[in-house]
Amino acid sequence: MKLLYYNWNSNSNADICQGFSNLNIAYDVWQHKLNNYEHDDDFSESLSEQLKAYNYDAVFSFDYIPLLSYEAQKRGILYYAWIYDCPQFTLFSDSIYNSCNRIFFFDRVQCQYFKARGVRHAYHMPLAVNIYRINQLHEAGEDCTNGDVVLSTDIKHEGISYMHDISFIGSLYNANMYNQLNYLPSYLRGYLDGIINSQLNIYGYNMLQELLTDNIISELDKYISLDDSVDIKLPHEIVYENMLYDKLAEIERRDVLKRCAKYAEVALYTGSDTSGINDVYKHQIKIMPPVDYNVQLPQIYKQSKINLNITCRSITSGMPLRVLDIMASGGFLISNYQPELAEYFVPGEEMVLYESMSDLEDKVRYYLEHDEERIAIARRGCEKTRAEFSYEKILAEIFK
Repeated sequence: MKLLYYNWNSNSNADICQGFSNLNIAYDVWQHKLNNYEHDDDFSESLSEQLKAYNYDAVFSFDYIPLLSYEAQKRGILYYAWIYDCPQFTLFSDSIYNSCNRIFFFDRVQCQYFKARGVRHAYHMPLAVNIYRINQLHEAGEDCTNGDVVLSTDIKHEGISYMHDISFIGSLYNANMYNQLNYLPSYLRGYLDGIINSQLNIYGYNMLQELLTDNIISELDKYISLDDSVDIKLPHEIVYENMLYDKLAEIERRDVLKRCAKYAEVALYTGSDTSGINDVYKHQIKIMPPVDYNVQLPQIYKQSKINLNITCRSITSGMPLRVLDIMASGGFLISNYQPELAEYFVPGEEMVLYESMSDLEDKVRYYLEHDEERIAIARRGCEKTRAEFSYEKILAEIFK
């Protein structure tokens, strides 16, 4: 089999290419500016020429690119799309029904949703990690599979120390659509605030979709002008759901960080607006700049006593890449409850889950005080992640 891999500058481009090579899969990397997912003559013509010249058996990309599907369908070859983001709005393209598609969703609920919409070749498949790259970063070729995972000595990059009590790497979702809707009538805004506050207290079950009823959607349509003339038309309920998910993420992430700051300094690596985040506790939140995915991020995960995962609620069941990256790096993970994370890993033995804010505080306080237990959990999580979620293992499942 020979693949054409489309590179749109995902963080994981080099990782997946190494996976292809390790599986002895012939592939070429193709990169081209994409201006429109549905209609881009320059992109389509260049892609067609590439496919024609080298006689590929399939096209592959992270996330779903409709133009790749259209061209694969024309040539009678397969198109593999591994969904990397949730939500992924390009999945609402009409091209989703092309027979050439083989679409792999890291979130099982998202997969079931599109199967219910009639997408035939939709499959559930978790994301993966490049254990070879991570091994090369750790000192003296240290490998957690030999049972010898420890926190490495303090490594600095441009004068920045990576040793933290607690760390979180990610967006604070400040620039969300909901924050712009200050003109909504009080009854409607109050109802939406109620939905958000209700969902904040529940993990592992999505009640937001049930509470965002047809009547509420109709009311929102009176005050929010959505552009239905675009090429990929999103159902209005999807737009409003994700508007609320983003607001949920903003509230939840700030709350988690402030609660953790009661007990130790928290390192927050982000490019988001952090105004007002340090107004509460003596253990303040240390604002750090965004970091490089390939080199700096694994070092932060390995050297932090506690690494936080705060999953955006649009990911209903799946494991974000962050959790796999943390554990593959030998880091200790505390995460909100996610059904698939609890399915693939043993809570309390390979990672730690919290199911409420008080539960989070209890576990942060406990594991900051119990080094040996924390390191043992990190070791077991690392071993499981590297054994079960390498690119080689997951790609082999995809092609099978």
